[in-house]
Amino acid sequence: MVNRGRKGVEPIKLSKSSRDSNKRQKRKRILTAAAELFKEKGFSHVSISQIAEKSGVTQVTIFNHFGNKYQLVEEVVAMIADEKVEKYRQVLISEKPWTERLQMIITDKRKTLRDFKGEFLMSLFREYPELKERILNIQPRIRKEIIFPFLDEGRRLGTVPAGISDEAVAGYLQVIMRGFDNSPDMYDRMEKNDGFFDQIYDLIIYGLIRSGEG
Repeated sequence: MVNRGRKGVEPIKLSKSSRDSNKRQKRKRILTAAAELFKEKGFSHVSISQIAEKSGVTQVTIFNHFGNKYQLVEEVVAMIADEKVEKYRQVLISEKPWTERLQMIITDKRKTLRDFKGEFLMSLFREYPELKERILNIQPRIRKEIIFPFLDEGRRLGTVPAGISDEAVAGYLQVIMRGFDNSPDMYDRMEKNDGFFDQIYDLIIYGLIRSGEG
């Protein structure tokens, strides 16, 4: 005899692939909602209940997927990093002119920093220091897979000086990032003055590429 439920209708049984797809979609919805809230309010001011409400799931569902808030934050950071890496990869391998592709990356970085206004990264590093190391550990892969091949192309085109090595570029970028990391007031200045970040980034780029046709 078939159990047809309370109203005599047999429950629909989803295949394993459908169940897995539903789980992935739900997980993605939770991560997206959490990222938006973290960006808007900062990590410490966002609760699991707020994420549950925004993503349309229960708090129990969130804990079932991620275990705790720290693991959820870690997944959000990984998602954002993966999305950015893939986005930049697609830009850099496109057939647009070299300088145009570089400008697209710069424009996106400017937009990202303005969107987060420094709060996302600063609160991340302050409240979750272990994740800071994880982010820093991603950088060598990004340099090897994206930045260095792009610089090699720039050298072939004569845009990037041939005498500047990949190691020198990596050191140059590391010094700049360390400077930002050790100067938290930079983020406040960027938030108060949109042009400040543009000028800083222009200085970074002018130090990297050759002026004029060379």
